[in-house]
Amino acid sequence: MQEEVGMEIFDKIQLKIKKEINQTSPENREDLEQELKIYALNEIYGGRFNDSYGFFEYLDMKLNESA
Repeated sequence: MQEEVGMEIFDKIQLKIKKEINQTSPENREDLEQELKIYALNEIYGGRFNDSYGFFEYLDMKLNESA
């Protein structure tokens, strides 16, 4: 499930990269696009998103703190 969510996030980021990459000179586009994709994948699968709480996990944690 987390992998599916990660791919959904990456797909959205990839669309944004494709849209914005045209602001770069043509000779640098391919390299920049590749670097941005690598960076995005590292951020998504490098632990930042995997270590975050789901909604119900967060809710349970907060409810247990106040008890």
